[in-house]
Amino acid sequence: MKRILLTTCALFLIAGCASNRSGSTEDTKSDTPDWWFSPATSETYYYAFGQAKKQNPSLAQKTATERARAEISSQVKASVQNELRDWMQESGVGETAEALEFSDNTIIASSENVMQGATPDKYEKMKDSLARIKQQPQEVWMVKLCDRITNLQPPPKHWSKEKISNYRDEAILILEGLGDSNQYLADRLQTKIYNYADHLGPFKVFVDDNWQFMDDSERYTLGEYETYEEAVDACKVFINESLEEPPLDDENEGNLGVYGKFCLAGDDPWIQPVPEGETHFSGSEYVLQWCKKNGVN
Repeated sequence: MKRILLTTCALFLIAGCASNRSGSTEDTKSDTPDWWFSPATSETYYYAFGQAKKQNPSLAQKTATERARAEISSQVKASVQNELRDWMQESGVGETAEALEFSDNTIIASSENVMQGATPDKYEKMKDSLARIKQQPQEVWMVKLCDRITNLQPPPKHWSKEKISNYRDEAILILEGLGDSNQYLADRLQTKIYNYADHLGPFKVFVDDNWQFMDDSERYTLGEYETYEEAVDACKVFINESLEEPPLDDENEGNLGVYGKFCLAGDDPWIQPVPEGETHFSGSEYVLQWCKKNGVN
């Protein structure tokens, strides 16, 4: 039973909604998102809506979220209580004092554990925010577009792939909702969204033969990597291993040094894609720095 509860706990969503300050029925209906009138239902998730009327918007959101949490807590308690009673009846435990105490403690503990990890659904919050922005002049729409264009910079190194993907999905939602306000800004945001996907990977390392650099048939794939840093490291290791191999006597290479031989006929790795903000890896530049470091030509 505990395993089932823990599995279910990871799937709860809550959505908080702050009510309109004016109190008018017409304004409230226009400001309220569609999901308020048509609540979502699911066999996997618990949904709850909360509302609050406060002078401070931040306080209103916080209060509405807490009320939604309380509603989900009530749903969880009822669900767990029914499951436990069915189990006690089927197992023959009955409703003794000890069994009832165990049941009550389990229900409370399960509900509290669920609510510790419950947070408002960001997707629904973004949809709600866009719905409110669209009630404003289009200049306000344009400000939101500019904000996301500016913020679609290379993500912090500690961001997970899931967080990067979610942030890009939010940008797509903003573009779809507000793009009609200005074609130039919409095109810029579309380009940023397209380039932002490069941060998700995977990053492939290809190897070209510099002796036959115009012949794509000589190209092969060295590997595929989760991060750009891993791909760069793979390129460096590949080149280091090739530089450690004993040189071959080749009349075509004449008196060329290590750097010249690499540029003429070396196996040259490169990476695709190269995310915005990252330095393009150059095999020839890496070999040049290697030669300087090791005091060779």
